[in-house]
Amino acid sequence: SVNNRSRHTLLFSISYFIYDTIVCIYFDISDIGMLFHHIFVILSMYSVLVFNNTAEEIIRAIIIGEISNPIMHMRKILFNMDKKETKLYYYSEYIFFFLYITARIIFATLNLIYTLYCMNNLLIVKIVVSWVVFQSYKMFILDVSIYSNKKGKGKEKYF
Repeated sequence: SVNNRSRHTLLFSISYFIYDTIVCIYFDISDIGMLFHHIFVILSMYSVLVFNNTAEEIIRAIIIGEISNPIMHMRKILFNMDKKETKLYYYSEYIFFFLYITARIIFATLNLIYTLYCMNNLLIVKIVVSWVVFQSYKMFILDVSIYSNKKGKGKEKYF
């Protein structure tokens, strides 16, 4: 069953994902993959609440998936401010890649294995956690290929 702390965490997370989905659609800053990602995550969290099923794996997946986002957003802000040749931007890239690999590749894979083998988990939770891990692998491969193509270009500045 879902305890009170988990219920509040899921309700807060659902509200955030709904808000984020609306903002992404309104500002046209999302693709269809991200839209499906948001919808499936919302449905899985909602299903856990409705069926009063274990919430540990989905909450763990949320933490793993969101831990690298502040640095990712900082990178995007610096990039959009045309600060992509600064040391601050490069350091934020290194920190982001470290967090991404540690959280979304290593810990997400471990959480996926546990989620898939846990008999109490709802099918939608297993599907969503699998989908999010697959998206993380895909984005990691894409980011590595982009980074390897631009490495060493341009001079670094501090700010």
